[in-house]
Amino acid sequence: MTREREYKTLLAPLLAQFPEWRYSRRWFFCQPVGFYLRGCVFNGSFSSSSRMQVLHGVFPLFEGPRGAHLSWGMECPVPGGPNYGWDLRNPDLAQQLIALMHEVVVPTTAHVTNGRAFLGYLDGHSACSGWVDWARALGFIHMGNLDAARDLITPLAHIMLDRFPHIAVEGAWGHSMIEMLRLINDDPGAVPDHCEAVARKAVTINKLEKFWEPTPFVYDARRSKP
Repeated sequence: MTREREYKTLLAPLLAQFPEWRYSRRWFFCQPVGFYLRGCVFNGSFSSSSRMQVLHGVFPLFEGPRGAHLSWGMECPVPGGPNYGWDLRNPDLAQQLIALMHEVVVPTTAHVTNGRAFLGYLDGHSACSGWVDWARALGFIHMGNLDAARDLITPLAHIMLDRFPHIAVEGAWGHSMIEMLRLINDDPGAVPDHCEAVARKAVTINKLEKFWEPTPFVYDARRSKP
C-alpha cells in the first residue's frame, strides 16, 4: 500500500499548480478550512502498491470530532479507471491529476462553505458510506433551519438507537447525532456553540490546526437578514 511520503512526492506538482491548497493525511484540500474540509482523498489499494482511488469529498467538521463519516459525498471513484484505476507508475499521472483538479475537484467542492452549498453537493453526488439523512440535517443546521433538521434526524435516531443502543452514551461513535437532536429539541440556542465546539475537536483530532481559520459558527447569511 502506498505510504504517506510517496503521496507527498506524487502530489508535489499539484502543490506547485495549486498553491492555495494543502495536503495532509491523504486529503488534498482547499483553503481556508472553516467548517468544511473540501477537496479530494487518495486511497491506496491493499492489493497493489501501484494503484489508488481518487475521490472528491466534503467533510463537515461539525459532524463529529472523529470524522467517522469522512466519505460524505465522495464519488467512488473519480473518473480515471475502474476501481483502483489510477496507476502511480504512469509518467503522465501528475498532469492527469492536475487536469482532474481543474475539471472536477475544484468546481465540485471549492464552493461548499455553507449549509445550502453542502445540501447541493449532497444532491448532486452519491455517498460511499454514512447516514445520508444525517448529512442533509447538518446542511439544514448550518442554514439555521432546525425544524427541517429535526424532521430528518428524529426517525433516523430511532432506527440507529434500536440497532446500536451504545450510541446513547456520550463519547460513543454516532452519539453526536443523538446529542444534536437533544439540543434542537431542548436548547436550540445552544446549537451554534455546540457545532463550533465539535468542529474545534475535529480539527485537533484530524491534525488540521495549522490549516484552520476559526470563525464563529453562523447560520446562512439569508437567515441573518431582518
